[in-house]
Amino acid sequence: MKQRTLTLASAGHTPIIHKPKVGTAQLLSRTGPALDVSDNVTFAEHIIRFAAGDRLLVYTDGAFGFDQAAGPFRVSRWIAMPHAEGREFVSAVAREITELRARGHDDEIDDVTVLLLEAVAGDSVFDNGDDAGAELARAPRTARSPIIYYGESEAAWFLALRERATWLHSDVFYEAAHAIIQEHHALFIDLSQCGYLDSTMLGTVHELVSTGQVQVCGVSPAVRALFDELKMDTVIANISDVTPPVDLLPLAADRLPAASKARMLSAHEALAGLNDDNRSRFKDVVEELRGAGEQGKQGKQGVQGVQGVQGKQR
Repeated sequence: MKQRTLTLASAGHTPIIHKPKVGTAQLLSRTGPALDVSDNVTFAEHIIRFAAGDRLLVYTDGAFGFDQAAGPFRVSRWIAMPHAEGREFVSAVAREITELRARGHDDEIDDVTVLLLEAVAGDSVFDNGDDAGAELARAPRTARSPIIYYGESEAAWFLALRERATWLHSDVFYEAAHAIIQEHHALFIDLSQCGYLDSTMLGTVHELVSTGQVQVCGVSPAVRALFDELKMDTVIANISDVTPPVDLLPLAADRLPAASKARMLSAHEALAGLNDDNRSRFKDVVEELRGAGEQGKQGKQGVQGVQGVQGKQR
C-alpha cells in the first residue's frame, strides 16, 4: 500500500487486466501452469506500479468461457469506459452473461467471479455488487439444445455437430464416432449447422478424419476459416458435398460429461503435430495436460492424488 507496488502470480489463469488511469489497458498473461497439474513448477511474477486511478480486473474463466480469445479484449474496453464506476462495470459483465444465457450458452458458463480493484483516495470500500448479482440471479435459463446428432443413410452414417461444439462434447463425440468406425461404416461429420469448434473439438475432428474412414460435409465459412488457420490440410482434403439425412436424432439432450484430460491432450497433440505454428501455439496446454496425466498416474495409489488432478477440467 505504501509503495503502491503490485506483485502478481497467475496459475494458468485467463489474462488479468491492468488499466492505468492514463494509457491503454494491459493484459497480464499467466506466469505458470494451473495449480496441481504438475510437480516442481516455478511461477514467475508480474510487478507493476499501481498508481492513483488505476484499475485491476481479476475474473474466473467461467465469466468468458464462451469466448476465451476475445473475452479479455472486450472487458479491457469496458474497464476503460470514461467515468464508469465499479458498480457500472460489474453490471455490464452481468448483462453480458445474462444475454449469453438467453441465447442458450449455459453449458459454457462455469463459476463466475469478478473482482475489480481501484486505487482511489480516501478510506477503502468493499462493494459486493448486489444489484448486478441480483440481476444475474434473475436471468432466465433456456433449455439446452443438443449439440450432437446422429443418423444413417443407405451408404453411410452421419454425426452432426450444431451451434458451438466445445471440449464439453469431445469425449461423447469421439466415442460415438469411434464406435461407428469400429463397425467399418463410412462416417460423415456434418457441420452445416455448426458455427464454431474449439481447439479440442478441432483436434478431435482431425484425429477422426486421419483414420481414412471419415469425411466432413456442410462446412460453414467460419469453420472453414478455422481449418485454414490451423492448416488442417487432411481435413480440408476430405470435405465432401454429400447431404446428410434430414431426420437426424439428438445423441444427448442433457449436460454432457466434461472431457477427460486424455481426450483434450490427444486432440491438442494432433493439432500441434501439424506444423511449427501450431506447435508453438499449443505448447503450453500440451505440456500442462501431459503433466496432469503423469501426476494422475502417480496419484492413483491415493484418493488425494486423483482428486487433485481432476479438480479443474478446463
